[in-house]
Formats: sequence, C-alpha cells, structure tokens
Amino acid sequence: MVEIAASIMIADFCHLAGELKDLEEAGADWIHWDVMDGNFVPNLTFGAWIINSAREASGLPFDVHLMVTDPELIISQLTLREGDLVVEHVEAVTDPRADLLTIREKGWRGGLAISPATPIQGALDEAWMSLLDVVVVMGVQPGFAGQTFIEETLEKVRSVRRQLNSRGKDTLVEVDGGVNVTNAPKLIDRGANILVAGKSIFKAGVPYEQAIASLRGSASR
Repeated sequence: MVEIAASIMIADFCHLAGELKDLEEAGADWIHWDVMDGNFVPNLTFGAWIINSAREASGLPFDVHLMVTDPELIISQLTLREGDLVVEHVEAVTDPRADLLTIREKGWRGGLAISPATPIQGALDEAWMSLLDVVVVMGVQPGFAGQTFIEETLEKVRSVRRQLNSRGKDTLVEVDGGVNVTNAPKLIDRGANILVAGKSIFKAGVPYEQAIASLRGSASR
C-alpha cells in the first residue's frame, strides 16, 4: 500500500494545529517534519520544541527528518510516540549505530537518508542494516521545499530496493523531494513505499483530501 507523508514545512504555521487536523481528515498517513539547522543545509526551520508541542495535536505518526550536523542532540530533545520515525542523514555521521540504537530504545523507528550525490552503500552498510526501519532517498538537494525532482532518483530507488531484497530485508523505502502525480507511479514501481509530498499537497490548488487522493491514486496505477 502506498503511504503519503505530508511535509509540514510549507504548511500555514499560524494555524498549525488546524493544518494537522485537516491533513489527518484528508487521509495523510504521516506528518513529515524537516528539521534544518542552517549548517548541514543552508536553511533553518524548527526544532524539537515545536514538534513536541504538535505531537498531541495529531493522531498520525510523525516522520522526523533531521537535516542537521548533530542529530544526537535533537534526538535527545524529542518527545514522540511509539512507532514514530526519526531519520538522520548518512552524510552527517560517521557511524549512525549509536543514534539508531537510542531511537529503538525509545520505541521509535529509525532510518537513514541519502542525498542525491551520495552513493547508496553508505546507508546500506552491513554494520547497521539490522537497525534500519527506513531508507530515505532524496529526490532533491536537501534544504528547500518546492524543488524540481531529480530524475536519477528513480534508478537510485530501484538500486536501494534491489540491494535490500538481495539481503532479505523488508526495510521501507521513502522518497523525499519533488514527488508529484507524474513521478509517483514510477517511484512505487521501482520499490518505494512512502512518498513525502509538500508542494503536491499544500500548493495543489485543491482541497488537501483531493490532492492526497490524486497522489495516492496515481501512485497506485
């Protein structure tokens, strides 16, 4: 089943609780949070305090994407629910095992994200493969919403899925950045399970329910 993660980065933060409620009612599967520190990426968004405050305003699982140089710090500040997802970038840490173990100890799910220029081997290292619940393939350069999808992402998703399958892993594959009704079916066909959508939901010019249904419908073809 195709799962849609609504990227809250471009939501109306003046009415955040209402946006969370609307997304849940519209059929989103996840709420996706892009935490940016202005260092790992040249943009600054929000930290753990806002995510923790919003946690009680939504019944959906949270997908927290750490685009930061010190993911351990943010992980220590988060207050999430069992089953929520926390992802850090493979480029940000030399060895993610300690963070992934901490995430599991807290009852959350953990993952690694791969930027466009990074080979997939870094995320699929045998040393921490058993600790991964999700591998996130970036479809754009991390840091800003609304970018154009990088077509080479399609083959990267296929390669990630093939390597996971070859090792007998049912790890989820998530694609973040530039996802739309055109590339969604191609991504699912190549092995993606979760699609992160920001512009395709918030800037679609139609109600959230319709935008999410269109994206899910195209991905299911």
